[in-house]
Amino acid sequence: MSPVARRSRQVSSPEISVREYVEILFRRKMLFILPAVIIFAAALVVSSSLPKIYEAQTLVFIQTPVVLNPLDPLNSEKLIEMRLRTIREEILSFRFLSSIIDSVPEINLTLNSDADRESYVSRMRRNVDVRTRGIDLFEISYQDPSPKMTQILANRVTRQYIEDNLSRYSSDYQQALVTLEKEKQRLLEDLRQQEKKMTQFRELHKDYLIPDSSIKQQIVNQQRELRALANELQAASREMRVIRNKLKETPETIESKRILERDPKYELIERELRTLELERDELLLKYTENHPMVKSLNERIELRSTQLEQLEDSFKENIEESMNPTYLSLLDKITQQEIRMENLLGRIESGETQLGELQVKESKVPQLEEDNRNLVRDYEIKKNAYERVVRQIESKDMQKRLEEHGQQIKFEIRDSARLPRAPIEPNVTLIAAGGLGLGLAVGLGLVFGREYFDHSLRSVEQARSHLNIPVLGAIPVIVTEEELRRSMTVRRRWMVASLILALVLLGALGLLTYWYWDQILLHLGFL
Repeated sequence: MSPVARRSRQVSSPEISVREYVEILFRRKMLFILPAVIIFAAALVVSSSLPKIYEAQTLVFIQTPVVLNPLDPLNSEKLIEMRLRTIREEILSFRFLSSIIDSVPEINLTLNSDADRESYVSRMRRNVDVRTRGIDLFEISYQDPSPKMTQILANRVTRQYIEDNLSRYSSDYQQALVTLEKEKQRLLEDLRQQEKKMTQFRELHKDYLIPDSSIKQQIVNQQRELRALANELQAASREMRVIRNKLKETPETIESKRILERDPKYELIERELRTLELERDELLLKYTENHPMVKSLNERIELRSTQLEQLEDSFKENIEESMNPTYLSLLDKITQQEIRMENLLGRIESGETQLGELQVKESKVPQLEEDNRNLVRDYEIKKNAYERVVRQIESKDMQKRLEEHGQQIKFEIRDSARLPRAPIEPNVTLIAAGGLGLGLAVGLGLVFGREYFDHSLRSVEQARSHLNIPVLGAIPVIVTEEELRRSMTVRRRWMVASLILALVLLGALGLLTYWYWDQILLHLGFL
């Protein structure tokens, strides 16, 4: 190709159609086929020469008292993950794997030192795997180059795990029950001591441990009552002043009656006069009025009558005085008022004392209530701890009863490990597919790389599109009869070689498929 044409091709890069890509592949088909065949064959050889790894699985049913909540799937998944992690850690522990080695003579006799044992334990840790197959189903698998050893170790790991758990469960149960009983007795004694302390505290401060609002209400009521008593005392004092003022204005005594008394001589003269008149009347019965005795009596009667007339107006007036009832009533009221005021003062003094006691109570109540709350909180904490231990003991008893009836923890081997028929490694299908893909990719790279660096023009259309100059004429390729026969011979040879190569590849692929048929089915999920 001329420099002008090469420069023109570099400047102008028209798009290549799919047909041209196909023509390029057919034109350089050997660059495409040979790398693919070589790399594919190399992949088959490599896959057949790699060491074979076999795997054996056991399916174990483990039923524990853990109850999964179907309404909380996240929690259920966490519980399953925790159980899986626990099983895996127990199986991968050095003690457990070392006991497996001791139980298998074929392995134990080949280990001559502790370093060999640790190396084999590390190898077993890499080869053992635990997977879930459901809520209570677990798969324990083991990988090894020896199919027989794979089967032996898978079964031994499973049986050893079940035996260890059953023996540990029994001993752990007894030890846990004894520990829980001791803890129960200790907590019960603490609970009784706390209850006694709380009762003594409440009995000692029973007057204070009343509702805070009740004390405040009592203080308010007491203050209201004191104000009412003070007002009543002031009113009584005013009434006392009024009564005392009235008492000053009221006389102490009053006139009760007036008595008019005659002169004592008047009564004597009057009696003497009546006596004389009686004597005269007796004498007149005997004598006349002119009788000297009669006359003498008349003279004496006249004299006494004259004296009596003289004493007629000589009355003596006696006045009797008595205590004034109003005065006495006022004194009585003063006495009653003094008694009332003394009573009010006593009630006020007693109320102030009660108010002071209530205020002291109110100041002490917060601290006492805080102490009481602390005692109640400590009591509740100890009570909850005691009830929790009791529930644990009851749970342990229930577990024991369920275990006796075969309803507690179960270990059951649902599927023992069988002798593996096909290795799981190497993955011939994957390696062959990868080799074929890599070979095709390398072939395509070689084809389009060779085409990229080939600057020759192969047709008039290429010359016209890349040179951008008119094409005046073209010299056709002249194929002689000899060249035609030679070309047909080369083509037949290539066809025969390609057919033989295809038959060889198909035979090799069929043979590998026959050898690894079980493995292929295993990877495809049919086994």
